[in-house]
Amino acid sequence: MEKKEDDKNKENNNNESNENKILEENGYIAKINEEIFNPEEVSIIIGDSMTREITQLIQYLCESYPFEAIDYCLKRCFYNFLSKTSLLDKTIKYLLDKYKNKQNCENLIYKLIYTYKENTLHPKLSNVTQFNLLNNNDNKQMTKIVYYDQSKEDVSFKNTQNEIFIEIDKIYVNLPIIKNDLIPLKEKENNIIENFLCEKRHLYKRFCRRSEFIYIYNFCNLEKVDNSNKKKKKKNLENINEEENNDNLEAIFICEQEKCGGKFKYNFNNNRFSEIKPHLNIEHDIIKNAPSYYDENIKILTEKPYITDIQLVIVDN
Repeated sequence: MEKKEDDKNKENNNNESNENKILEENGYIAKINEEIFNPEEVSIIIGDSMTREITQLIQYLCESYPFEAIDYCLKRCFYNFLSKTSLLDKTIKYLLDKYKNKQNCENLIYKLIYTYKENTLHPKLSNVTQFNLLNNNDNKQMTKIVYYDQSKEDVSFKNTQNEIFIEIDKIYVNLPIIKNDLIPLKEKENNIIENFLCEKRHLYKRFCRRSEFIYIYNFCNLEKVDNSNKKKKKKNLENINEEENNDNLEAIFICEQEKCGGKFKYNFNNNRFSEIKPHLNIEHDIIKNAPSYYDENIKILTEKPYITDIQLVIVDN
């Protein structure tokens, strides 16, 4: 026991000595997660605070999410209808809201995303000494961004769902499966759904990971939400828009596995994908000769545990 205490004291003394040496040589030290670094070894993104934060976040998003999901998210941003259960949507919305009055914000986001796709994103980096020379005392603020991997056991707050949306052109879809639904469903879609998905875009299959299982669902219909109980509670309130309440819709999905019968719904108001009828306790196998996008989406869900749901959206140009 005494030896462990001695070793710990010796380590603390060495750290303190090293810290004092760096402090004496440079006038300051860099400490990240309690680990001491020589400031000359620490890279900093240079530029104004907006540029630094956007660069860090976009680089993180590009490394964490499929480009197609980021690209589609940006399209939906301009309709201001983003998912409340998507960390990707929330991150981009955070940037757009924070810098909405900044002239170059949107252009910078687009530029960084597309340069990353082309593998030409090289943020302007500097070490601490160069940074101090380039920036005056009023502009030495650095951005610190902390991400929590929600798949880890020690993360106390978790979203049970983290969805992304990916477009798929209808030429890649087996149209005979949906041809009876696609045209009538256009007429059922309200403005909220059209804005949420963007024009000429319609729900298709959904891929979900729950625990160690991956399920695939077919979008089959849109149903009105029963708000009768809510209306009773609100009947004495003023300015209730009955037409708007009657026009709320949920998307209905059924499990693709033959003979399963699992039925689920997607609520456009809270963006939750929830159970109506549970899956049967049978094997859920991928259909034979499945299109390539099956493998692509399953790979995303398998390799990126923080993504739980992938919603495919048909582009009907």
